[in-house]
Amino acid sequence: MLPMSVQSTFSPLLPVRYIPSTRTDSPFISYLIEAYMAKSNYLEAARVTGTHGVKGMVRLDCMTDTPEVLCEIPVLYRRIKGEFVPLHPERSSIYKGAVLAAFREITSLDDAIPMKGQILYAAREDIPISDGDHFVCDMIGLTVTDDVRGVVGVLDDVITPAGRQVYVIKKEDGSTFMIPAVPEFILDIVTEGDDAGITVHLIDGMMD
Repeated sequence: MLPMSVQSTFSPLLPVRYIPSTRTDSPFISYLIEAYMAKSNYLEAARVTGTHGVKGMVRLDCMTDTPEVLCEIPVLYRRIKGEFVPLHPERSSIYKGAVLAAFREITSLDDAIPMKGQILYAAREDIPISDGDHFVCDMIGLTVTDDVRGVVGVLDDVITPAGRQVYVIKKEDGSTFMIPAVPEFILDIVTEGDDAGITVHLIDGMMD
């Protein structure tokens, strides 16, 4: 499984409140919000799914590669009125695939209950990443070029059916096809500069 870091990236976020419209149901405004988020220095790291105990601990659904990666992040953030507000983990543990976390700023059940459903973020520099890996958010929208056929589309999504990453490629006509994220098919990934793009090797029938 290629890490979350093996396919994604960010840089400072323009707060949503500065978008010149009060409508968020417009496809264009939704696109702007996604575009700004994709340029953020903060990446989605976890979703608060509930509370644990009566002292303010919360249960987190991990959005990183593994719960262990989430537990290594020194500071998480929640968004309040467009601002990223830090939460400092004091202790955490892994339980049935979720992370149970206690934060310095959340000291009671009353503090924890309103957090249910919130997304917690991590600063890009705080997320462990290996050399040669990329964040998925940096890869979305990159041109995908086959080593024989030329340009075949753009990266539209990265999914993980059965725990294995798969790239969803959108063709010019709007249809999509999928490529397993394995070295046999993914030859190169460049997320910055004039050479930004993904080079792949497709086999017959893969685009059908």
